[in-house]
Amino acid sequence: MVAAYLMMRRGIDQDFLFCNMAGKAYERSVINVARYFFEKYGHGSSGRMYIADFSEITEAIRSSVRSSYAQVILKRMFYRLGEKLAHQLRCEALITGEAVAQVSSQTLTNLCTIESCIEMPVLRPLVGFDKEDIIKYARKMGTFDMCAAIQEYCQLVPDRPVTSAPKAKAQIEEDKLDLEIIDRAMAGIRLVDLATITDADLNTSYLYVDQIAEDSVVIDIRTEEEFEEWNYPGSKNIEWSQLMRDFNKLDKTKAYTLYCPLGLQSVVLAEKMQAAGFEAYSLRGGTRILQKSTMAVSP
Repeated sequence: MVAAYLMMRRGIDQDFLFCNMAGKAYERSVINVARYFFEKYGHGSSGRMYIADFSEITEAIRSSVRSSYAQVILKRMFYRLGEKLAHQLRCEALITGEAVAQVSSQTLTNLCTIESCIEMPVLRPLVGFDKEDIIKYARKMGTFDMCAAIQEYCQLVPDRPVTSAPKAKAQIEEDKLDLEIIDRAMAGIRLVDLATITDADLNTSYLYVDQIAEDSVVIDIRTEEEFEEWNYPGSKNIEWSQLMRDFNKLDKTKAYTLYCPLGLQSVVLAEKMQAAGFEAYSLRGGTRILQKSTMAVSP
């Protein structure tokens, strides 16, 4: 959003592309931020947000691409889809929020390797910013707290990603993919009008509960360290990444309540579990609500 804000200050109208890697709840959280941004800063602009399902692409990368190259190839897929959509909309350039050396895929070498897969110009208004610069802008805009609560899903490789990927080697890894997956993602793109979408459209009440049912299995998806510092009595600790991977091993005859710091990471898992046939919910408000409720009944 900071990159979009800086470009809007220069009079550049923009359409938004969101490559969704984590389901409907994640999508709604991102739309909510984009809607706030549009309402506050987007007067006179189109307010169009395009949403692409990136689940097939991420699974193909995980299963086919050398793990150290997964982040670079994922970014190339973002760029490839972005260019296709931009041509369709008759846009003149892509705009990204990348900054040099912000993360492993944004070293100068990697940025050049990623960009080499397309011909369209790429504008990076944050390229020389450091993290604190970007945070200051986000706080000024009013989007920092909203964005901070949203889980990051772009990290496919937790350890040792390549930081200086030669273009030739990246192309070898990309050649392991059938690029028709980009066409399929393109065909499935949906349009959200940020000017007309309502709170009702973003309602996720069917995924939330406001209190823990007596017969519910309570799962704390925070880190082990956070769990040991404080946890809800009777809860079990299964960290987010592990539960995302292994939730199908749980007993489907039981009901589950998941909690995290704010209830926004757990709702992503609750949605996936519901889609797989589980009775699973996210506790609205997360640990802050739980701590208040347990303090209220303590002797």
